[in-house]
Amino acid sequence: MTAVTDCLDWIGTKRVAVATPFRKSQNDYMEQYLTEAGYTVTAIDGYDTHSLKDVRALPHEDRKSTRLN
Repeated sequence: MTAVTDCLDWIGTKRVAVATPFRKSQNDYMEQYLTEAGYTVTAIDGYDTHSLKDVRALPHEDRKSTRLN
């Protein structure tokens, strides 16, 4: 995940909203990682997926939606 923090540092932000195709436990880990790295996570959301097969099975319109509103 250092590539993510490297990019966030490059654009100069410390506040992020995160949308992923992943389940809550993975998003909790991501939120903890970003918080410990000094970022403020303003929102985080995902789907109850357990494999790449689950991610690929998401409806196309859901893959484009952030659900963070």
